Amino acid sequence: MVTHVLQSMISNKQIYLKIYQYLFSSNMNDMVPYIITAGAIGLGLLIKYLKSKTTINEAENEFEFKDKSDYRMMLVVRNDLKMGKGKIAAQCCHAAVSSYEAMTKKRQYLLKPWLKNGTAKIAVKVESEEELLEVERKAKELKILTKIVRDAGHTQVAPMSRTVLSLGPAPKKILDQVTGHLKLL
Repeated sequence: MVTHVLQSMISNKQIYLKIYQYLFSSNMNDMVPYIITAGAIGLGLLIKYLKSKTTINEAENEFEFKDKSDYRMMLVVRNDLKMGKGKIAAQCCHAAVSSYEAMTKKRQYLLKPWLKNGTAKIAVKVESEEELLEVERKAKELKILTKIVRDAGHTQVAPMSRTVLSLGPAPKKILDQVTGHLKLL
């Protein structure tokens, strides 16, 4: 095995030596057309790649909001469950992380305007599960990204209880159509 590796190294060294000798012993003027052709092909591939990265595909365009100002995420908390402050904080964190994860996978175009606006998150409250589901329905009609958190039920609430609904990120004007009537938590 050692001899095989040594033979391979010697063979590769010989190849590199032949390439080096060819490049520096031949007339460089003979190589100019090949260099120009390779450069043109490389430039063409780079332009094609860059164009593909900046184009918004049709699925994103369907959900894209025209308003790029004041993006935020809304966290709609069920007040009827009487969760403690720490429980509410944990459930809101679950909702925010879940929305962020969905956004990075499905709607990446939302990330930049939301980050530009400081990743604002506003918590509001509803008084029942039915009200929470109604808010979700309205948000989906407006093509707002929604995620509902269901609790495991190990501490304060029953298993699989819907605790928090996250909406967005989306422009404030659009979110206000869904949550404008709700009180801050």
